[in-house]
Amino acid sequence: MARREKGRAAVLLACGLACLVAQVVEAGQPDLGVVVEILNYAGLPGGTLERAESEAARVFGRAGVKLEWLEPEVATEGAGLQLAGSLQRAQVCYLKLLPDSMFGQLQLPTRVLGVARGAYIYVSVESALELSLAVGADLPVVLGHVMAHEIGHVLLGSNAHALGTVMTPQLGRRELQTAARGHLLFSQAQAKRMRERIQAQQAAETAVLVARK
Repeated sequence: MARREKGRAAVLLACGLACLVAQVVEAGQPDLGVVVEILNYAGLPGGTLERAESEAARVFGRAGVKLEWLEPEVATEGAGLQLAGSLQRAQVCYLKLLPDSMFGQLQLPTRVLGVARGAYIYVSVESALELSLAVGADLPVVLGHVMAHEIGHVLLGSNAHALGTVMTPQLGRRELQTAARGHLLFSQAQAKRMRERIQAQQAAETAVLVARK
């Protein structure tokens, strides 16, 4: 009898979690998204980059926000603005995957995997690789969650760290194990704030367009 009750409780808990996730996704609007222009200075292989993009997109998708990826040549930096206009996306950011020789020029503290400065994001591919080897994590999982974390800073601000979410201040073995299971996500409050910010920016841009007519 006790075993049956435990099984029933587990089913109810699973259903409750599924409903919670569904509410987060349904709260987003189809036109809420972010265009991410990626500049692959580190020469990361295409297959690895695609898997990392999929990880980041999944995390944002669970928050009701769609990521649109743009991978132009380095010489065409800024093409994301044109894509954003055609897709009617409100937010554009520029994500630069850097080798250590370039990332070191940012003069950041050691062991920093990435940083967001305004709409620009800088990620150290070599540091992400070192972490993946140290903790036995898949590199695309590490990179995807670093990318999601830094894009989160673009939307949520610099003081957006929160334990137990993708905005965790420390990405270590425990966090990456959670990430590998697909459970390192934005909280409901974080997702709501991101959607509200995108909606507010869309409304502001619409008002400007109307005023120009």
